[in-house]
This record gives sequence, C-alpha cells and structure tokens, in this order.
Amino acid sequence: MIRGVNMPIANINGVDLHYQVSGRGEVVFFLHGYTGSIEDWANQIAALSPRYRVVAIDHRGHGKSAAPSREEDYSVKILAEDALALLDLLGIN
Repeated sequence: MIRGVNMPIANINGVDLHYQVSGRGEVVFFLHGYTGSIEDWANQIAALSPRYRVVAIDHRGHGKSAAPSREEDYSVKILAEDALALLDLLGIN
C-alpha cells in the first residue's frame, strides 16, 4: 500500500468496489487480471503518481471489493461497465 493514497470503497452497479486514486494530472487507469488486485500495480503506481493521476480498481471478488455470489455477475461486460462507472463517478472522461 502506498502512503498518502486515497483508497475508498464505492457502490458501483450494486457492488461495493475498492479503488485507489493517487497523484495529479493526466489519468492512467490500471485494471488487473483474474485473481489479481490493486496490489499488482503498487510499483507502477509509485512510479507514475508523481506525474499522473493514477486510478486502480479491485474488480468484483478481488482484493478488498465485495464478491457477488452469482457466476453471471463476473462477465467481462459487467467488469467493463464497473470500470466505466468508476471513471464517471470520478468525473474522468
């Protein structure tokens, strides 16, 4: 975990998702793969956050995000919708 980093939880599409925002400037958005988490990007976030606004999300059922019980709640389409909803919530176009 990186000091001085905002790591809130937001209810996105009915699921509590953990995300991280650090730095300022142009946005770099990190999405992890299956079984990953925000922690996968710790080195990249540390390196980039002095020059960029870095955003990362724990997908549903990963890291500190809630885990829906239905298999259909984990489609690539839904994960993409979650990512877009987070960007909208943060006011990022």
